Amino acid sequence: MKNLGKRIVTIGLASALGVFAVVGSAFAFFTDQVTAKGEKEVVLGYDTTTTEDIKDGNKIITVTNNGQTEVMVRLMVFGAGDDDNDKRTVINPGAGWIQVSADEGQCWQYNNVLSPVGTEGSSATEFRIDLAEGASGDDFEVIVIGQCSAVYYGDDGLPHAYNWDKWKEVL
Repeated sequence: MKNLGKRIVTIGLASALGVFAVVGSAFAFFTDQVTAKGEKEVVLGYDTTTTEDIKDGNKIITVTNNGQTEVMVRLMVFGAGDDDNDKRTVINPGAGWIQVSADEGQCWQYNNVLSPVGTEGSSATEFRIDLAEGASGDDFEVIVIGQCSAVYYGDDGLPHAYNWDKWKEVL
């Protein structure tokens, strides 16, 4: 009987030791803490409007930032400039627009930040597609697709658009 009591006590102590070994690390996990100071407002509300107007036979595209945060924009243009087989149109981008490579059509990226309407800075930009000299605007078909991306600032302090090519992975 005395031997049985020692066995029970030994088994109990071994079990308790095993439980404490496992619970100790779990207890440390649940009591870990992290603190932070300061505040940084995060605004995800970005929205742009792309409007197209015809004036004197020329197409004037205006991109306006109606959102709450700064954005970068680009336009995909199909059927104009070099893609116009009849050479009836000429692309005349405004200041700040640069042409970047595209699989189809032409891609023009606005290299400046568009600020929200009502804030300091430019909130709209213009892009023109004009009729070539002597061309008729009777059958003028140009497709324009506007895209926007929230701005992030790199370590160098310069604004950047997020990776524009990511949209291809979604399609």
